[in-house]
Amino acid sequence: MSSIIENHLNFYEKQNKKIFNYALLQLKQEYENKDKEIFNSNWRKENGYIPHGVRKRTLITIFGKVTYKRHRYLIWNKNHYQFTYLSDIALGIKKYQRVTTHLHIKILSLIAQGKRYQDILDCFPTANLTINTISNLINRTKIDSLDEIIAKKVTPIKLDKYLYVNIDDTFLNLKENNKKQQFRIRVVLFHTGYDLEKSKDNKKILKNSKIYVFLTKKEERINTKAFFEKIQKIASNFYSNSKQTKVIISGDGAPWIRNSQKYWPNSVYILDRFHTVRKIRQLFNPNNRNLQPIYETLRFLFFNGDYQAMIQTLSDLWFHDNYKNLKLKQLKYYLINNEKSQGISNQNQNFNIGCNIESTISHHVKSLLGYGSKAFSKNTYLKILTLHIADFNGININELLKENFIN
Repeated sequence: MSSIIENHLNFYEKQNKKIFNYALLQLKQEYENKDKEIFNSNWRKENGYIPHGVRKRTLITIFGKVTYKRHRYLIWNKNHYQFTYLSDIALGIKKYQRVTTHLHIKILSLIAQGKRYQDILDCFPTANLTINTISNLINRTKIDSLDEIIAKKVTPIKLDKYLYVNIDDTFLNLKENNKKQQFRIRVVLFHTGYDLEKSKDNKKILKNSKIYVFLTKKEERINTKAFFEKIQKIASNFYSNSKQTKVIISGDGAPWIRNSQKYWPNSVYILDRFHTVRKIRQLFNPNNRNLQPIYETLRFLFFNGDYQAMIQTLSDLWFHDNYKNLKLKQLKYYLINNEKSQGISNQNQNFNIGCNIESTISHHVKSLLGYGSKAFSKNTYLKILTLHIADFNGININELLKENFIN
């Protein structure tokens, strides 16, 4: 049985190798035919390109390495002769290019899909790529800012009833000038609620979801008014009637988020359930038999938006430990500050469907680093993040990259 399986596998490996070798041979002939066409053309002779030998060139393709021959020419340039390769120019191959444009675009398209370096190496085993090659390809690629891409490429859609805006910051270690530094990535998730057709009981799917991100140094201050003006403009790029729709803003209770109503007309604020329930859980551990009833009570009151009852419950002296009493006091202040913008009393409103920003950050920001200890350079990571977010927002990455290469 083992010999049968081994023969079966060997058969397909041989066929695969034959296909790739045939493709490389076809490419070689295509390149050399183009060179021959130029060599025999009247245009080349009339414009004074003098043949000066033949040189080999090797390119890395999606099928592996291809080596072909092409003519080198001398051309008079003002006061001296210079060498040039006309077939390279005709084929769009740059002087120091090692990877074909086709493979270059394929790699960046996989980057946009959230693939990591090792995943890409596994996709093209015959190309003999390295991690450094992939990194260099990203660094050499000119990519517009996310703002420019959204403004040029996104077609706005019409909102039905609500626009949900989930906001939060995350912090990552990135390299700048060969030094590790902490950078803030502000993430904004837009959506229009749950897609009832695609959602299941155990898995909710967001409808018309879009993401916007921008990166700054951790210590760099962000003007809140300017920030909300910016994301309102981004929202209008995504949704044609965003200025006429009720906006539901939610986040972790940071002051700049809970004061969003000052800067965004026709908006309401809702405190993210995840962060509040976690704070309650940390103080009133439900695994403790004595504290579990208090945890369940507070959780029930919070989900029903009963702010006054929560404050009354937390006003009792539950602990004899000074540290826990301090944490209890901090939890009360957290609730009081968030209720100033109705972040708690809005919990029982029918438009409250929760906040999805934590999973968004995990799936679309942190996962690009591979959850490891390695640190990308700031410029490399920003390009990866821009491509990935653009892809998530429904922008055709292949077409975007083709335009960049043509330019």
